[in-house]
Amino acid sequence: MRVFLTWDYELYFGSPTGTAESCMLEPTEALMHMSRKTGVPMTYFVDCGYLLRLIEYKEKYASVRRDYDAVSRQLQAMVKDGNDVQLHIHPHWEDSYYDGESWKMNVSRYKLTDFSKSEAAEIIRTYKQVLEETAQTSVNAYRAGGWCMQPFSHIGDALFDAGIRIESSVFRGGYYRSDLYDYDFRNCPDGSLWRFDDDPCKAVTDGRFAELPISDYVLPPWFFWQLFALGRINPEVHKPLGNGKPVPAPGTRWRSITRFSPHYVSIEGYFVSRLSHALRHHPHEEFTALGHPKACTRYSLDMLERFLKSHAGSYSFLPVSDLL
Repeated sequence: MRVFLTWDYELYFGSPTGTAESCMLEPTEALMHMSRKTGVPMTYFVDCGYLLRLIEYKEKYASVRRDYDAVSRQLQAMVKDGNDVQLHIHPHWEDSYYDGESWKMNVSRYKLTDFSKSEAAEIIRTYKQVLEETAQTSVNAYRAGGWCMQPFSHIGDALFDAGIRIESSVFRGGYYRSDLYDYDFRNCPDGSLWRFDDDPCKAVTDGRFAELPISDYVLPPWFFWQLFALGRINPEVHKPLGNGKPVPAPGTRWRSITRFSPHYVSIEGYFVSRLSHALRHHPHEEFTALGHPKACTRYSLDMLERFLKSHAGSYSFLPVSDLL
């Protein structure tokens, strides 16, 4: 089995956003240390809108310059260590800014489909370019911010023209609609890798893109009761390391604690407790897990390192770009 451990490398987008140090740099350094110890590469989908804003403000504010220098060094170190750095787009950075003290988020245009087709194409082009220049590597895979990439026809040509050949946002059963979010993966193929053209939920033989879906499982409501309780009982161990707040997703917490819920396989927080079970019972050839450095906890970092030490010799752990 081929195993892909993937991370969305970003700040929080609520208020406060948290700091680069707590949300990105420190937890990612711990993850990179694990990779060096175990020989397991990981893939980091990098929020490129943030990179562009760092570049925009770094000459004006010393604090932004420090963050830009530190993030740039870490991205280059990822590549040097054999990890993947790939494209992640949260286009609301187009409307967000730094006021000299903190980032001010405007999430009214949270999806690429909130922009015209030509505007979205320019965002894709410039974001990919800044990532390749900053990390000093080539990029061929994409993950949508907030899983919001439908209709894919709005962005497919631009991604293909930019050299993107792998898409990795879908997880089977995923569905959520709100003022900001809009995704529906309930009818995607039951598989771990397929080709497609203009709709990642419709497999097409010899399609121009490869879909590497995030693996999924169904979680019972008591799992989330445990998760929330542990964060209150032992916050030093079970609270996220990132010091910001997420964008609100109304109704998701209530749904998770009252019913069985389809969920992507996660490598952050208390979800790591289900990782070995999910891998053992995965029915397909590719297994893809997702996490956010900002949502890592002391518990999850410890458990993930144990997982890697016990499984590194049993599975083929690969960076996403190795699909091509």
